Amino acid sequence: MTEPRPRIDERAISAGTTMRFVLLVVLLLVSSGSMMSAVGGVAGDPNGSGGFGCQLAAGMDPTQGDGPAGYVGPIAHSDALQACIDRYDPTPPWWSNLVWPSLVVIAAGVLFWVLPVWKARRGRVVALEAVDHEGEIRRVVADVAAAAGLAQVPRIVIDPTAASTGAVVFGRTRRPTVCLHAGLLARRSRDPGGFRAVLLHEFAHIGNGDVTLTYATVAVWRVFVVCVLLPYLVWYAVAISGSLGATFWSTEEPYAVRAVVLPFFMIVLVYLARSDVLCSREVYADLAAVRWGADPRGWAVVAPEPPGGRARRMFASFSELWRTHPRWDLRRDALTDPAALFGVRALPMFLTGAAAAMISAQAAHYLASGSRVSPWTQPVTSLVAAVVATGVAGVALWRAVAHAVLTERRVPSGIRAGLWLGAGMVAGVLDMHQLAVAQWLPDQPEVLVLVVLAGMVFAWWTTQCALLWFQAWTGRSQRPAMLLVMAAACLLLTAWFAWWQSGGTDLASGWLSPEAERQALERTFPGPIAAHPTVLSVSAVVFPVLAGLQRPLVLTAVGAMWVVPLLAWTAGSVTAVRRRPSGASGDAVEPGPPLTPRPPLRRVLLFE
Repeated sequence: MTEPRPRIDERAISAGTTMRFVLLVVLLLVSSGSMMSAVGGVAGDPNGSGGFGCQLAAGMDPTQGDGPAGYVGPIAHSDALQACIDRYDPTPPWWSNLVWPSLVVIAAGVLFWVLPVWKARRGRVVALEAVDHEGEIRRVVADVAAAAGLAQVPRIVIDPTAASTGAVVFGRTRRPTVCLHAGLLARRSRDPGGFRAVLLHEFAHIGNGDVTLTYATVAVWRVFVVCVLLPYLVWYAVAISGSLGATFWSTEEPYAVRAVVLPFFMIVLVYLARSDVLCSREVYADLAAVRWGADPRGWAVVAPEPPGGRARRMFASFSELWRTHPRWDLRRDALTDPAALFGVRALPMFLTGAAAAMISAQAAHYLASGSRVSPWTQPVTSLVAAVVATGVAGVALWRAVAHAVLTERRVPSGIRAGLWLGAGMVAGVLDMHQLAVAQWLPDQPEVLVLVVLAGMVFAWWTTQCALLWFQAWTGRSQRPAMLLVMAAACLLLTAWFAWWQSGGTDLASGWLSPEAERQALERTFPGPIAAHPTVLSVSAVVFPVLAGLQRPLVLTAVGAMWVVPLLAWTAGSVTAVRRRPSGASGDAVEPGPPLTPRPPLRRVLLFE
C-alpha cells in the first residue's frame, strides 16, 4: 500500500494571480494608446498625405510587398523623405503619448468608484436591516467575519429577486459590500452550515484582496471597450468601406483585415485570461473557507453531465474556458489536493505569450509614432513586456517546481510550457503590423521558429534554475531565491524582446536576408570566403540573426544565465528537498538536514 503524497499549504507559495491582473491592465493601457494613435494617423491623413504620401512621393512601390524591393526609392531619397515627413507629418510633442492611456486611467478610476455605489443603490437591493429586524443574521455575519479574521464586518445587502443560494461581493477590499441572494436566506434555516460556508467563501475573497483587483480590471476593460474599441472599429469600418474601390486596395487588404482582427483577438485574449484568473481565485477562496471552518460537504453539488455525444461534450469543455467559476467536481478535488493550483497549464502560458508580444510591439510602435525614437525606446518597452511576462509565466514555473519537490512528484522540464509560451508570442506578433503590412505573411515565416525557441529557452532555464535554487537555498523563506531567479529570467526575456523589435522583425520581413548576406560576403572577400563554402554558409545565416543585438543587454543577460546557477552552486550543500511549508508566514519553508553534497560544477552550469 503506497503512502499518500504530502499535501502542502497553498499559501506557502505566492499565487501569482495579482501579476496576471496587472498583465491584462498593462495590455489594455498600451493597446489604448496604440489603437487610437492608428485611428488618429488615418484620421489626419485621409487622402494619402503625411508619412504614407511622402513615401509614395519618394518612390515606394506598394505592389512589391513589404521587402526591400518596394522601398528602394525611400532609401535612396532618405533626406528628401525626412524633409517631407517633417513638413506634412510633423512629430507630435512628447506628452501626446500619454493622452489616451491617461484618459483611460482617469475614466476607469471614476467608474471604479461609481460601480459599487450604483450596485448598492439600485432598486432591487435592500439593506440587511430591512429584513433582519431582530439582528439574528447580523450576529451570524459578525461571527463568521471574526472567524475569517476580517478587521471589520462588511456591509451586507440583500437581493430579494435572486432565487439562487449564492452571494456576491463587490466594491473595494477596504470597503466591501456583500450581497446575499434571497435563496441563500431561505436556505439559512434548513442548512445553517451551508449558509456559513457561503459567507466564509465571500469573506475569503475579501481577505485575499480579490475585490479591488477584479473590479479595477472590470473598470479598465469597460472603459477600453467604450472609449477605444468601439471608436476604433467604427472608424476602420468607415475607412475600409471607402477604400474598397481604391487603386491600392489589393495591397491594403492584409493591413485592413489585421486592423479589424486585432480588437476581436484582444477580446478573446482578455476574456480567457480573466476567466482563468477568476477560476483560480475561486479555488483559493474555497480553500480559505474550509480552513476557517466551513463544512466541505457544502461543495457536494452534483453537476449534470453534458447531454449528447462527443461533439456536445467538446462544446461543453470549450464553454468551460469562458466561465469565471470552475466546475464543482474540480472545486471538490482541490479541497483535498490543490495540485491543480500549482500546475503550468497550456492556455495561461499561451495567453501570457500573446499578451507580452502585443505589449512589446504596440508600446514600441506607439512611442515611435509620438516622438523621435530614443536609444532607450526598445529596451524600456522590452523591459515592460518582460516584467509582466516573467511575473506571470516565471512565477508559475517556480510554483510548479516548488510543488513538485515538496510533494515528491516529477519536476517538469519546462519545455512544454515554453512551447505554449512561444506559440502565444507567435500569435501576438502575427496580429501586429510589424512583420507584414501589405502581405498576409512575412517574407521569411521560418524565422518565427526562433520565437517559439525563445519561449522554450526561457521556460527551460527558469525551471532548471528554480529547481537548483530550491534545493540549494538554506534560508527560511524562498522569496530571495525566487526574486533572484525571476530577475535573471526577466533580463533574458528583455534581451529577447529588444532583439526581436529590431533584428528579428527585419529578418522575418525580408530586410535581412541570408542570401543577400552571402552575396555581400562573396563581394567583400572573394578569395578567402569562396575557398571555405561551409564558413560562408554559416556566416550568411548567423550575421543576419546577430543584427540588431543590444550588445550590453545581451551580454548582461548571458552572464546572468551562468552567474545565477553558479551562485546556487556556491551556496553550500544541497538541503533536503522534503520541506514543510509554514502557513503563518506566507512563503516560508523549513529546510531539512543536508541530503547530498554539492553537484559537480559542470553539471550545474550545463543543467545536466
